[in-house]
Amino acid sequence: MCPHCGNPADTKQVLATDTPPSFLATTKEAEVGKRRRWIPSNRLVWISAITTGAFVVLILLFLLVAHIQPTNPFIQKTEKVVDFFYGIIQPVQNIPNFITESISRIQEVGGTKDQQVTQIREKTVYSPASDIINAIKIVLTNLFESEKQIDVLSGKEEIVQPSQQKLIQQKPVDPLAPITEVGGGTIYPLQRINLWGYQFYTTQIPSQNVDIGSQKKQTIARILGNIKFPTRLTNDLAFAFVDPANVSQNDYLTIPWAGNKMASVYQVKDGGFQYVLNGGVIYINSTQNYNLNSILTHELGHRIGQQLTSEEWSRYYKLRGIPGGTPQQIENWALSPAEDFAEVYKHIMSGEAIKTNYGIFVPSGSFDTGECSILFNELTRKYLEKNPPAESYMYSVAQMEEAGASANIDPAVQKCRREKNGPGLFGGVAYVGSVDENTKKFIAEILTHLSEQ
Repeated sequence: MCPHCGNPADTKQVLATDTPPSFLATTKEAEVGKRRRWIPSNRLVWISAITTGAFVVLILLFLLVAHIQPTNPFIQKTEKVVDFFYGIIQPVQNIPNFITESISRIQEVGGTKDQQVTQIREKTVYSPASDIINAIKIVLTNLFESEKQIDVLSGKEEIVQPSQQKLIQQKPVDPLAPITEVGGGTIYPLQRINLWGYQFYTTQIPSQNVDIGSQKKQTIARILGNIKFPTRLTNDLAFAFVDPANVSQNDYLTIPWAGNKMASVYQVKDGGFQYVLNGGVIYINSTQNYNLNSILTHELGHRIGQQLTSEEWSRYYKLRGIPGGTPQQIENWALSPAEDFAEVYKHIMSGEAIKTNYGIFVPSGSFDTGECSILFNELTRKYLEKNPPAESYMYSVAQMEEAGASANIDPAVQKCRREKNGPGLFGGVAYVGSVDENTKKFIAEILTHLSEQ
């Protein structure tokens, strides 16, 4: 019989007093473990409270944004609002699954509380809090993400929402449409033309589209071909048809051969030439009934004169009787050497009269009918008296022409004709400029040289 066996009273006393310490510890932990099985309930309460609080905060945040920015296009769009709520509700919907999974895992885990928490953290992959944070980031990014667009004219940056940015990118841009500046001026582009072996630029001012039309383009190319204008000189040349009454001092042209730099627009009466680096712009008044051939040929003469060297200009001065040291361009149009060169070029190419005051002025008709006719006739008579006929009292036709030519080039006659040039007896002007053979030969040499380059 074992030493501990006896009556039931003895047995109870032994259990109460002599139970091994290890057995009692195990029994207590088991009892504590039974009580700790309810601890996850407190944890789940905290998780639910935190999740609900985060959800409420997000709702308040959204309402605050809608109040501060009521015109925000993203707030106003229904689909954005739906995406906002869906992005938050989606992770919240997974919370019940997370709770069920957590309870089952806690029940399966043994050991101390710290061991349970550690093992649960290691095994749990899903985190509703992280999903909610990611959802917030995505929604806020979609709400407030914007792109910066630089205003080319003002240099200022403008905030453009993504949806607006897409519309801007999809909107077609007309390369021939002028650009209106903030200050009221307008920038007009140039249209490049390739026609019949010539390349040049055209534009019209003012306009909603700078295309001048097929007829004018063909007229320009036809004139260039008729006078055999050097093709390389039109690559940096523009023809601008302008209404001077509707041109502002803030209007500009973009010049391709000058790196798209801008040049001010001229207000012309008939035509004009603007020097722009190594090229130029020919302006034509689009409101007048003009002789386009005459205007263009004169202005094209400026393009030729632009190519002359200093030595060539000096030679031209001597041929035309221009005083040395005279600036090429002066305010007096009739005495401007540059304008005279353009007039001489026009005369040679089209046969039209020269309107500048250099060179030799001759009667516009077959004989002198102007105020200087008396002086001309007197000089002619004196010449004949000094050179009488050798064998008779009658002068030959050749002698009469020689006497008239001598009187024509007399400085006194030329001065009179320039200063008193007025209406002729049969209409028009009484005197017109002429070009001698040496000047014509000089111009021909220049044109040949430019065409060969």
